[in-house]
Amino acid sequence: MRNEQFDSVPQISAADERIAALEKELGVARTAFAAEEEHRQTAEAARAQAIVEEGKAVEQLNEVRLALATEQQRHDNLVAQRQPMTAARNGAGRNDRGAPR
Repeated sequence: MRNEQFDSVPQISAADERIAALEKELGVARTAFAAEEEHRQTAEAARAQAIVEEGKAVEQLNEVRLALATEQQRHDNLVAQRQPMTAARNGAGRNDRGAPR
């Protein structure tokens, strides 16, 4: 019996060392996991913020497009109003061939 106890001491010691090594490895893995989780959360927050900013940018772009279209329409209307006046002014002192009378 004493021989069996004596033989099991190195086995117990080796098992304790293996357990300590595994616990250390587990601690390192947990630290790495926590860092990765923090990185993931930071990236997710940045993604959410980018989506919000994209929405605002799209809204601003649509407002600018609307303002541009409105101004283009005003310009086109002014040009259309001036054409008959310009034609009347240019044609008033000329004959059918466009030469002065």
